[in-house]
Amino acid sequence: MRKNLVNTIILFISTFLLIGGSITISQALSKEEVSEKMSELSLADEEVAKLMERVTRTTLLREPNYYYENVKEETQIAYIYQYLKMEDYSLIKVIPKKIICEVTEEIKFVSSSPCIVKVIANHVFEDYQYDFFHTKKELKYAEFTINGSLCKNDGSHYYCLLEKKEAEPKTYSLIKSAFQTEENIIIYEYYLKTNNEQENEFGVNEGEIKEKGVLFKHNFTKSEEGEYFLESSTIA
Repeated sequence: MRKNLVNTIILFISTFLLIGGSITISQALSKEEVSEKMSELSLADEEVAKLMERVTRTTLLREPNYYYENVKEETQIAYIYQYLKMEDYSLIKVIPKKIICEVTEEIKFVSSSPCIVKVIANHVFEDYQYDFFHTKKELKYAEFTINGSLCKNDGSHYYCLLEKKEAEPKTYSLIKSAFQTEENIIIYEYYLKTNNEQENEFGVNEGEIKEKGVLFKHNFTKSEEGEYFLESSTIA
């Protein structure tokens, strides 16, 4: 009787160890499969530099929990404006009458000196909206101001009065690491923002950026067309 009991206990322990070992092996294989699907990219990779430039040129997308579907229209419009190429717009010069630059019957700017105006068709913003944000939301084209420029819309075009840019806080970006999967590129980046008073105190060396900066995780996802867009950005 006692011998049977001992045999039963031994059988139970053996079975438990066998199952536990199988689970451990399965978990190890699972982790190995994940690591095989994710490869580390060089920090000098051209694609990494191209994607990070979409984040670093402006502070508009610097949110603790950014998600592409939640971006407000005014943010999209202002963001796209800063990424326009020369072929996306035209420049016109308007001589003021008294203190009014009359660009069209609807668009007027107050100025005592000649107005340099950037003209952008609405469809340009629609096209870039999908490229940068992977969304096709209906835009209202509201008036906005950015970098000292006032932009007004007449229903078909934006007219932006170019003014002297205002001084902006200094920002620093340092890529920590980058990884690629079949559908994503994930970039970890230290980000430091200073003001004029802090500039001399902080400096710009890598150690200070890591110590005083915020670590972001940027997740770029490949679209159906094979191009990457910023799906999410969070503080890591």
